[in-house]
Amino acid sequence: MVLAGNSRIFLGLRPRQMAKFLPGRSIYNFSFVGCSLERPYLLHAARLLNPKSPNRSLVIGISPHCFMPRTKVNLNQGYLHWSAQRPASRQALLAEIRRDNWTGLAQARFFVKNLLCLVKRQPLGCYFLDGWEASVPLRKQKEGYVQWMQKVYQKQPVDLAILDGLFHMIGELQQAGITVYGFRSPGDKEMRRVENQKSGVDFDEVPGRFQTSGGVWLKVDETSFPTYDGVHMGWRSAIRFSRHLAEVLFETEQRLMANHERPHRLVQTV
Repeated sequence: MVLAGNSRIFLGLRPRQMAKFLPGRSIYNFSFVGCSLERPYLLHAARLLNPKSPNRSLVIGISPHCFMPRTKVNLNQGYLHWSAQRPASRQALLAEIRRDNWTGLAQARFFVKNLLCLVKRQPLGCYFLDGWEASVPLRKQKEGYVQWMQKVYQKQPVDLAILDGLFHMIGELQQAGITVYGFRSPGDKEMRRVENQKSGVDFDEVPGRFQTSGGVWLKVDETSFPTYDGVHMGWRSAIRFSRHLAEVLFETEQRLMANHERPHRLVQTV
């Protein structure tokens, strides 16, 4: 199982916690700060899955910021390193991840980052080898982030073509034998209001289109996990949400098996 999305997933889901409720499952968090759900990224995420596994799955956290193209506002810096490796095989990607982790490069980057964050009183981070970064906020900053996102959506609305592309990709991945799960990333009430009214994404429509495309939409609790800025969870909330999502996944898989259901299979590849 590979977890995909932007910083809300990078900080919000710890695979080790999820594995406790999904026994026998190997899980990796392949999310990045400022990452858009564009085709190259989703292909990379899917390529990390073991082709010999009978239970390959991609779990995607969805929020409006995932559908913004790379601009000065949304640099998508976290994924730039991987986007340069487009033709890479699964073995090459895994080797790169292991090399990055075990040589201490990832830890070194986070050490430097934490020194800067400490000076600016921004959240500190602790990186784990399963791809999760535990965030340790030094102060509350909800109001400022809500106001900033309102300005972002005014200047740079989401690119609905990226959203349409996600639905196309779901069909392709599902036909390749990969189950694609989706859910809306949790956030505070005020931030959700801004996303619903200002982002241009119709969240009443997304679940239906996700499932029609061949995916499985997960009904998670979107409001019970406190954040420190409106959208990002500190490590305590992240651990709680990781457990919650894993339980929802387990119950969903059990229901599908009991009813002999499979995600809707498209007649032809999109």
